Amino acid sequence: MDELQLQLKKALTDQQSAKRILRHLDQLDRQLQEEYKILERLGKVLEKENKDYEALQGLSLKGLFHKVLGSQEEQVEKEKQEYLKTALEYDEASKTVDLMEYERKVLQEKVDGLQGMEQKIEQLLQQREQELIRKGGAKGRQLLRLAEELDAQYRLDNELGEALKIGEDVLQLLFQMHTYFQEGNKLANDRAPGLRFNSFVDQSTISKAHRLIPEVRMLLLKFEEEFLDVFTKADTLDLSFKVRPLKRFGFISVNTIFSDWAVLELTRKSMAAVRSTHKRVKTMNAKLWARRRSVEAAINQLDTKREKLLAD
Repeated sequence: MDELQLQLKKALTDQQSAKRILRHLDQLDRQLQEEYKILERLGKVLEKENKDYEALQGLSLKGLFHKVLGSQEEQVEKEKQEYLKTALEYDEASKTVDLMEYERKVLQEKVDGLQGMEQKIEQLLQQREQELIRKGGAKGRQLLRLAEELDAQYRLDNELGEALKIGEDVLQLLFQMHTYFQEGNKLANDRAPGLRFNSFVDQSTISKAHRLIPEVRMLLLKFEEEFLDVFTKADTLDLSFKVRPLKRFGFISVNTIFSDWAVLELTRKSMAAVRSTHKRVKTMNAKLWARRRSVEAAINQLDTKREKLLAD
């Protein structure tokens, strides 16, 4: 591959990357709008729950009985649990927005760094066309067709490589999350007889798994986008990440309104959801690897044809 072809290959690869980045930026902007709406709604709910909690704490016992049925302690505890639950949901939504904003900034910087790319590609194409035309005759036309086919295959190979990289990142993250759940589950099963779950559970394993949720969802979205660059929608699998019970773990581990059985059941369901998503991503990655091997074989065949044509 000569210097001009190397320059053109890089420029075309950059062009494809820029197009993908722009598509992802557009989708990211739409998602951010929705996430900010969720954050605003949760903020209002959180403020209301806090006011209700403070108002109940300020009521006298006699005044409370005129307002609602039940003991003051029970009502205060109920408001406290509702406030904690909303606070955890707000915290998760806030982290998701922060992560998306950071990714948007990085992507925008990449797009800004590719200014003038179209003009550069056009210049390289003209140079290459002139070089091939100077060779003249049928050989020149054959070389041009081979070059176009090679460029298309290299672009496809680059897209497959990017999709595979994100797929591997997702698999590693899902494996790490599953490991955290396993550790928490082992602690629950090994605890001393009679000791309640919230008295011994390792908070770090549960909170670590919880913190991975926004990143996993973002990577799954990116993986599906990259996958669809080389496959159709019919080839994709459902990548929805249904680990909703996670946001309740912090609430459970601090308070004792749920039984040990309920906690372990939530852990089991979360582990099953992680394993299911891991399996689907692994299946899609296998399709990408098979397609990439096919592309690599096609590139080798085209290179062989080109070399033979030039040698004749």
